[in-house]
Amino acid sequence: MKGDRILAWSWGMFFCFLAFHPEPLSATEGSARLTFQKTAVAEGKTESYVIKKGDTVTGIIRKKMGGGAPPCEEIRRLNPHISDLNRIYPGQKLTLPRKEAKPQDKEGDVESIRDYIVKKGDSITRIILYELNAKPEEMLKKLRTIKRLNPQIKNMNKIFTGQVLNVPDGRTEGYGKEDFASAPAAPAKEKTFLPMQTGLSLEKRLDLITRIIKQLNGTVITSGNYYIPIPQSGQATIDCATIPVAELDDGTTILLDFTGRLPDALTDMIRANWRNYHFVKMEKDEGIASFLQKIIGASKSYTMTKMGKPLFLSDEPQVKLFLDWLIAKKVPEGSAVNNLGLIFAADKSQSLPDTALIYAKKKGVTICEILGDKAHINGQSVAGCAFTIPQLKGSTNDELLHNFLIFLGLVPLKDREVKIFDTVKDGFNLSIKADLLVKTAGKTILIHKSKLPQQFIDILRAEGTESVYLAPQMSRKAVLDNILSALGTSSHFALYSVPERDEKARINISFPALKVSGDAQCYLIDFEMEGEIGELLLKNWGLKIVRY
Repeated sequence: MKGDRILAWSWGMFFCFLAFHPEPLSATEGSARLTFQKTAVAEGKTESYVIKKGDTVTGIIRKKMGGGAPPCEEIRRLNPHISDLNRIYPGQKLTLPRKEAKPQDKEGDVESIRDYIVKKGDSITRIILYELNAKPEEMLKKLRTIKRLNPQIKNMNKIFTGQVLNVPDGRTEGYGKEDFASAPAAPAKEKTFLPMQTGLSLEKRLDLITRIIKQLNGTVITSGNYYIPIPQSGQATIDCATIPVAELDDGTTILLDFTGRLPDALTDMIRANWRNYHFVKMEKDEGIASFLQKIIGASKSYTMTKMGKPLFLSDEPQVKLFLDWLIAKKVPEGSAVNNLGLIFAADKSQSLPDTALIYAKKKGVTICEILGDKAHINGQSVAGCAFTIPQLKGSTNDELLHNFLIFLGLVPLKDREVKIFDTVKDGFNLSIKADLLVKTAGKTILIHKSKLPQQFIDILRAEGTESVYLAPQMSRKAVLDNILSALGTSSHFALYSVPERDEKARINISFPALKVSGDAQCYLIDFEMEGEIGELLLKNWGLKIVRY
């Protein structure tokens, strides 16, 4: 137990030194150069190697000599014909010392060694943890090994881009950069999508999180180093390839620990100095929504609400949107609102038409639909809709009726004389003036604004002429309803709702209308309806809307 405590204390001190050392630990820019580790070589014993296309001196030594590497001066001495070892060509001969023995570690086991070329932003800490996949408790041992294999490097905190390090090739189990980037998805039990996206790889989950955060005007940093200053201690260096960093537009910064790599001591130290830094850890098979809740919960400006009720986008017509989650930002009263709605679709039938996404965005709600490992976010402009709803013009009932009859494909005749009594038949003449007269399918419709005696109406009906009286104060709806009745066209006024009884539908539209049946089927409305709604009703449900 005592030995374990000492080891843990030693590692903690070492980690703090690496993470918070006042000097920067990242590699600096510089020209590439070759460095070699000394090995046991029998003097005078050499072998030749013919250089092939794609070869490098480092690669040749690794292949031919395994874990050992002779001093750079000895390679140059054996190959005076090669002026620059960094520039070799196919067909050249390289002379190498013949290795007699392999280096051994303290336990006596043969140690496999490989080259590692330092990249921009690298630190010795990052190389040990993420390139060698070392566990935290193995850091001291790995550091000692790297120092022993690279005696020419006096200060491991000062390494530069392009530098070649000899590092142990043994790999340990754990989460490394490669695991994070391409972890396989958990096998699906059935061939169905999981509503909370729990079967996705870390890479896919990060991609979805990144796209959602971007819609909130935030960013997720997934490469390079992120530096957090620690007062009186230096700075903490975070490798964003393994611990991505989310930055929200309200100044909140969240470190996303997908693999449980952040030590508690580090998070406690950062929390003690900075209130705007937060840490969230993804549990095994945790869903996107649950993890996103933790991220949003760290912000004082955003809320994330599970939607048990529909979101109303419009009252007339009534447009209801069924979301799974709504992310909203607290804004001053009167400011423009742009919320983010999340839909975890079980299949494509639950996806919204693009027109619905555009309309929702116009109303201040951007929709992100997540289906499996794909996210669909509409980004089209909401400046206007090209679709326009047909309108029956007419400032008076006479004009409205005339235009409606034309809309139905009929030819209305104005101011026509209609005989009621004839001299030959009745002994005298009597005619009335029809404001409009329409003939259709063996029937004549007489439309008048003056009320006729019932006797006249009966005479006209007996001769196959229907009369329609337009009272001065009659509503526009009644005018249309009466003429449809006279024409024998079925019509019905009601509150219509689409789609009907579809539990999977994510949008519902309800509106009052006078439905005209038959060949000219349409829905007559007397209120303003936006083009996006009219286009949705027509293209998705075949409903033709006409405003009067």
